[in-house]
This record gives sequence, C-alpha cells and structure tokens, in this order.
Amino acid sequence: MKRSALLLILLLLPLYQVLASEPNFELVNAWWGTPERASTAVSGQGITPLTVFLKAKASVRVNYLELEIPPPLTDAQGRRVAKVIPSLQLGRNVFSKGEAFYSTFYVDVPAVGSSSYKFKLRVNYDLMGASPSLNNTDELEFGLKVEGASTITFTLSGNLLEGASTVLKLNIHNSGRGTATITSIQVSASYAKVLNPMIQQMYQLPPGKTITYDIGALVPKGVDKDEDVVMVSISYQSAGKSITLSKAFKIPIESSDQGSGEESPYLAVETDQDMLEAGALSKVNLVVKNLGGEEARDVRLQLNSKTVTIVGPSLHYLGDLAPGDSESVEIELIPSEQAKSYELMLTFTYKEYVEGEDVEKQTTLTLGFGRREQAKIVISSLEGSYLNGRVRVRGLLANIGNREADHINVSMEGSNCFSSSYVGSLGDGESTGFSLTCSVNELSSPIKLKVKVRYLASPEKWEETYREITVEPPQAKTNQAQQAGGYNVYALAIAALAGILVGLVLGRLIFKRGEEIEV
Repeated sequence: MKRSALLLILLLLPLYQVLASEPNFELVNAWWGTPERASTAVSGQGITPLTVFLKAKASVRVNYLELEIPPPLTDAQGRRVAKVIPSLQLGRNVFSKGEAFYSTFYVDVPAVGSSSYKFKLRVNYDLMGASPSLNNTDELEFGLKVEGASTITFTLSGNLLEGASTVLKLNIHNSGRGTATITSIQVSASYAKVLNPMIQQMYQLPPGKTITYDIGALVPKGVDKDEDVVMVSISYQSAGKSITLSKAFKIPIESSDQGSGEESPYLAVETDQDMLEAGALSKVNLVVKNLGGEEARDVRLQLNSKTVTIVGPSLHYLGDLAPGDSESVEIELIPSEQAKSYELMLTFTYKEYVEGEDVEKQTTLTLGFGRREQAKIVISSLEGSYLNGRVRVRGLLANIGNREADHINVSMEGSNCFSSSYVGSLGDGESTGFSLTCSVNELSSPIKLKVKVRYLASPEKWEETYREITVEPPQAKTNQAQQAGGYNVYALAIAALAGILVGLVLGRLIFKRGEEIEV
C-alpha cells in the first residue's frame, strides 16, 4: 500500500511542477521603440529603446525586470543583462489581475547586418492575495529583428547648460540613392525641457544631402546631473516604405552659476505646454527669466506667429528683470487646423548699460509646439446580469477622438467584485465590445459597479473614463415580472366582466323591443 501511494506521488509530481510553473504574466507585445511609438532597429543604429508590454494574470508586486540580451547586442553600458525597476520607471509596481503595464530597456545595436535575435525576459515578483508568495521569477521569450543599415542616419550634438536654454544640433543625412521624405521628428529628454519637441513637415531630402535642425532645450536650475538622455524618433518614407527610427543620445550637462556666464542680460523662456490641440483655445503660461549677470530694464515682449492665432494683446510689458528674476505671462492661442506643428516667435526689447550708457537691444526666441492628436474613448453601451453566482457586465467602447488609443484597460469594481481586461489598441472612429465577469455571493439586493477605462490618449498622456451600472438580483426581476403579470390578469378579468354586463344589457333591450313589435 505504501509503495502504491509513493508511486502515485511520483507520478503526480511532474504534473504539480507543470502547474506550479505556470507563469503569472502574459507577454502582450514587444517592439523596438518607445511605449507610444514602435520603430525599426537597423544595423549600426546605436542605443535603441526596446519596450515590452506585460499583462498580470494575478495580483502581483513586481520587484524588477531583467532582459537577457543576445550577443553581439548589449545594453547601453555594454552588459548582456539590463535591469529595470518599475517603481522607479513607472512610479508604481503593484498591478491587479488582468492589468497591463510596460517597461522600456535601452539596447546598443552595433553594425551586425540584418538578423533576428531571441531575448529572454525575467520578471521577479511577489504574489499577492489570499495565498501570498514572495520572490517568484517568471521567464518569457520573444524575438525581434534588426534590419540592414538604413539610408537615413542622424546625430545629435551640443551641450546642455544647467539653469539656461541652449540649442542642440540634429543632423540628418541621406546616404541612399533615392530621395527620402522626412515626415516627423519627435524629441524628448529625461531632465531637460525640449522647447520644440515635435517637428512635422514633408521635407524632401535628396541623396547625399544633410539637413540640420535646431533643437532648443532648457535645463531647470538645480538639476544635479552630469548628462541627460535625449531620445530622437524620426519617421520618413523611402522607396515606397514608411520607416521610424528611434535613438538615444547622451548629452553632457554643464553647470552654470549665472546661466549664460555673460555679464549682459540673458533672457530665457519656459512654458507649461509643449502640445496644442488644433482649433481649440489653449492657455499657455510663459515664464521669462533673466539668467544673465546684468539687469534687463524696460523689458517688452512682442508675440508673432503664422500658425497660431493670438487671442488678446500681442505686446506685453514686463518691466525690469534683475539677474535671477522672472516674470510670468499668460497668453491664449488658437492653433491652426491646417498646420501640423506650431511656432510662436518671441521678440524681446530691453535696455542695458554698455560702457556707462543706456543701450536698447533686441533678441528673438522661437517656441515650438506639437499638434496634439488625442484619442477619446467613451463607453457607448453597458448592461449587466447575474447568474449562478457570477456577475457579468458587457459593453461597447468607441474612440471618438482623432488618433489611435493605445494600451486600453477596462476594469470594474464594487461590492467585493473586481475584474479587468486588456483591450489593446483602438483606431479613431472604431469601436469594440468587452465582457467582464466576477464571482460574488448570492445576490439578494442590487449592487452598484463602476466600469472604468484607462488608456493612452496621446504620447505621455493617460486618460480615464467611467460609467456606473446597477445589477439587480434575479428575484427582483421575477417579482417585477410577476407584478406585471398580475396586473395584466386583473385588467383582463375586469374587461371580461364589463363585456358580459354590456352583453346582458344589450340582450335585454333587444328582447324587450321584440315583445313590443309582436303586440
């Protein structure tokens, strides 16, 4: 008997190991590029972002993610394993069952030619809930391809200056045999504020030619870093193909006690907006600061633009700005419906002392704004039901915005009922259905649930929408049906009785009339 029991245990052990090793994460997607934009990795590109999208199959706390990189690829520091801590990169590391999240790694792609590579992703996590389990690791695999060398190459050069605005040079070169059409350029940084983060234009770049863009960037005062990572994504069309390349550049940050280091005034501008919505009134706050070593007196600001309409005065008097002083100006703009990106020209006129005399000077800055193409998800229909201990909610989502919605996650919660589902992406003008279920105790009274949709409406902008629904127990519906049925029978009985009475009265009248005729 003991031998039989031992044999049974040994036979069930492999099955137990298989069940125990079932991963608690699903690899939804993986691509070269940022979370907002997929791109192409090409041979010799250098530091390239790689983003993975995961979906939790249980309530978890993710400690870290490790990406094992196949040779000859490495991470930005030349290592074979890159590590990301979600609590630092995303600001959170606890995810509910069915919730999706992402992590971005940086991979150095050398000149390797066209080839495919297998990556291993390890997720270290703590399992939460009724049966917690600490320090678990799931391993997932995926493959990505590195294309042959691109005909478009680009570099970003220059230095950043702490507490001041500077200009970086973006050089784009076409080494191919045909013309390449540059359609858009996106620039972002970790610490610096990019003043023209979105450049959208149809520029024809002939073979063998180079075009240079000025990228303005402002590093806030007090940033104690030696360098910044600036991400550049370029989309272009060539030989009938649309290609997007993304590359990270390490740009030094130089310290500065007085901004420009000059004794004369140095006026810099910071704004709270980098994207504008076409045709919509936008309030933009401009902060003008004197980063130089001398006072700027009688400062006047003149605004001009060909791509936005300035609502209200275009001339603003700022007064005197001593070194380190700043002045805020709130303006209202209506961006053009036709323009793909927007520029606002700022012309400063001020006075400064030069060799003991008052001299009027003028300087001009240009602020760039991207056009915000934003998705808008609405819950167009919603219905709920209860059957055999489970609540089911079905609905329909519609994107009424003007761009694709990414990373859509639908959840419902309330009355000890929680469920979520990862929908993915939804193009503008498209709609899709969803269904959520959860187990509850016997439903004796109506419960109210909140259905929430969270999605990426535009790059780096998450939006949420929700609707509430009340699910009633079957008994309540049965009572209502019975009440409705009882009312119908009662009405029918009254109608029948009334019909009989009317028939008797008519019959009596007819009989009486017949007697009168006989007489």
